[in-house]
Amino acid sequence: MAVNEREQVGMMVAGMGIFYVLFGVSMMFDRSLLACGNLMFVAGIAIAIGPRKATEFFFNKSNVKGTIFLVGGVILVLVQWPLFGILAESIGFIMLFRSLIPIFFELLQKLPYVGRIFSAIPMLRFILPK
Repeated sequence: MAVNEREQVGMMVAGMGIFYVLFGVSMMFDRSLLACGNLMFVAGIAIAIGPRKATEFFFNKSNVKGTIFLVGGVILVLVQWPLFGILAESIGFIMLFRSLIPIFFELLQKLPYVGRIFSAIPMLRFILPK
């Protein structure tokens, strides 16, 4: 299945959003970097899968709790409680994307150098798919 330009741009924007969030955390929970990263991540997902599918995904009955945590975390970051905001966002992210986590780890295992690191760490053997 080929990836079109819209999906590529969306994944690039979402990836930059994740980078901004990680950079914001490393800069002692810088509120502006965290807020910018949050907006870029959500916008990137919406661009990559389309607005209708994004709305259906985030407001699906099984994903509402994760969406509430994610949005609540963004609001906490914006009202200058970045530590609690990042914790809430992390919980929401895990709740929303928990079915994709094994696929992500499987992808990491197939990378040339990273796969060796993952197979060398005993604790990760329990987490990774067989």
